[in-house]
Amino acid sequence: MKSSRKEEFKIKEQFEKYRSLLCAYKKIEKIREEYKEKRGDLRGILNPFIEIWVAIKVASILEVRAGNVKVKLVPQENEVADTKISINDHEFDFQITEAMEEGRKRDDEYKTKWQERINGIEFKPKLAGGQFDAGEAHGADWIKERVLEKAKKHYSPRPNLVVYANFLFEPENLDPQEIANKCKEYQQEFDSIWVITNKHYLLLFDNHDNHVFGPISTDWENMPQALSI
Repeated sequence: MKSSRKEEFKIKEQFEKYRSLLCAYKKIEKIREEYKEKRGDLRGILNPFIEIWVAIKVASILEVRAGNVKVKLVPQENEVADTKISINDHEFDFQITEAMEEGRKRDDEYKTKWQERINGIEFKPKLAGGQFDAGEAHGADWIKERVLEKAKKHYSPRPNLVVYANFLFEPENLDPQEIANKCKEYQQEFDSIWVITNKHYLLLFDNHDNHVFGPISTDWENMPQALSI
């Protein structure tokens, strides 16, 4: 089922005002269930769901590290930020990007899932190229490529960058220092650079004068478990 950009904008607009972490989470869960019931699947309207999901994840980290937070998405025409996070009433711009296996196409996965559902098959399809050894061997390069693409834009003012590492790997087999070394030359294009997964995160660089986001990660850190997202 194909969706229009108008439908994506409609979803995003519901998050274009500040919400507490819990309110944002409850809202996205409600909308997600409504769309799944109406459409049977989320294929074609994934982008706004991914953006708010990543924003909530980052906000949950910052609430633990830095203080009370609120989160919102920003209008599509904003070229610097995908989301804004307020920490103790101080506002920060965040750009969000997604690193995946080379050649992987998210829509193809959901197209397969949709066809399986039509045919009465309910098991989850395998992720395209989703092998742990590939993620562990090449993950640092996939992350660097996304950082480089964003760095080329030379945003002004500088945003904070979040790379959602959406590929399979075991944290103990993907060295944070290797990722940092590969991304180091681009760090001055951003106020901070983060890498997050479903369960772990890294704060690679923080260029704020007072290190408001807390200490740099020396190893993969566990995602806060306050919200089951």
